[in-house]
Amino acid sequence: MEGLIKDNIVLKSELETVQESLSDLTLRIDEIGWTSLGVTGDEWDLDCVNRASKPLNEMSESNVLIKRAIQLRTAYVYGDGVKIQVNSRIRKIIDSQVNRDSFFGPQAQMRRIRARAATGNLFYLVNTTTNQIIHVPVAQITEIMQDTMDTSRLLFVKREWASSANRQESRWFRVSSNTDQRRLPASFDSKGATLDKNWVCVHRAYNAPEGSPLGVPDALSAMRWAEGYSEYLDNQAKLVRAYSRIAGKVTRKNNTTSHEVAAQVRSAQETGSVGNIAVGDFSVLPATGSQVDFNTGRPMASLVAAGLGVGVDALLSGTVGATKSVSDLLDLATSSLMKLLQQDEVEVTKMILDVIGSKNFEVDFPTMDTDPMYRRVQSAAQGTAQGALYRSEFRDLLLDWMNLPNPKDGLPEADGFNAWSDPKSNEEKSDPIARQGNSGVVGAGVGSNNDARDSGEYDR
Repeated sequence: MEGLIKDNIVLKSELETVQESLSDLTLRIDEIGWTSLGVTGDEWDLDCVNRASKPLNEMSESNVLIKRAIQLRTAYVYGDGVKIQVNSRIRKIIDSQVNRDSFFGPQAQMRRIRARAATGNLFYLVNTTTNQIIHVPVAQITEIMQDTMDTSRLLFVKREWASSANRQESRWFRVSSNTDQRRLPASFDSKGATLDKNWVCVHRAYNAPEGSPLGVPDALSAMRWAEGYSEYLDNQAKLVRAYSRIAGKVTRKNNTTSHEVAAQVRSAQETGSVGNIAVGDFSVLPATGSQVDFNTGRPMASLVAAGLGVGVDALLSGTVGATKSVSDLLDLATSSLMKLLQQDEVEVTKMILDVIGSKNFEVDFPTMDTDPMYRRVQSAAQGTAQGALYRSEFRDLLLDWMNLPNPKDGLPEADGFNAWSDPKSNEEKSDPIARQGNSGVVGAGVGSNNDARDSGEYDR
């Protein structure tokens, strides 16, 4: 019994420690992995970008909230694909395996959204002869040259990397937006690195502070809250574990009577007659974890969602705190933000296509529609019935929404199931919308199933 009492004392102390840790978590959240990073144009340089990018690159793979938010962004932006209309020469360049792996393929698209969140910058090298595209990590960009008048404009970048022969390489590259100064200034100290004229650098900065040419990671504002939420869950798990090790508690007015009950417990354990203990002296604790509420940390998860522009219910989908299904989570604000991200991706793609020599091209994302399929079909059918859409347009929409091929020319012939009349004719028009008081797709001249069965109307 003395051992049991000691264990209870230790557990009580452990519970108090965990509860104190949870109570002051909000006060300590500002201290979690936070180092002040200058975000003004004069202070936000390559060193700041690298210091911010290093932990965020790791968190984008190890922290479930950051990773989930990046996955949501990728799904919203590229979930329905993207259409790039170019001539046959450019199509061969796009479809080459090396360029699909580095820019145009799905894996490259996912890396691009991840790089935006974790580094705030994209660097691509495009070979002016072979049109090969290389995605360059931010860590390999070691020096930049800015315009002397417009400091937010990059002219040249320096890349240092280990080649396949394990030899350290160091070269300067002209940025594609720099069409005036194609040579390094004679007075500039290149530190032994030459300008490689066979490659052009395409750079895209996100959230760049005024006056700085470098972008700020999207996930920077969410980083400490993601760490705080992880610590919160860890502490809650420790609390559940501590509760699970306590079977019950003894309540008495003073120590003397408490020792008497302890003696009764010990005697009951030896004889196997637990029922001999007086009711009320020994009470069983509630089920494991019943006194721990994991939802109290939801505000921290909400700040992670806010920092990356996704819904908190989508972020916590399938976990504690999620309240809605994923299909209901793309609200108007989130949808508008993701459309802006799509437009940004269009701009990056156009920058690449311009460098590889494509003059006439179109980059389009499918419409980001949050309505369920049946509502879209109803709207299109109503537009067809009112004469706003041609039947051929209605058919094209349906085939596109259902992701079906169109192997047949023309339109299906109207039959007993889909009676249709020309909107321009003087004959009585049929309304294809099924609703109360209207049979919808079943023509008015078609009898009931029994009548049709008797007359053999549906046999032909």
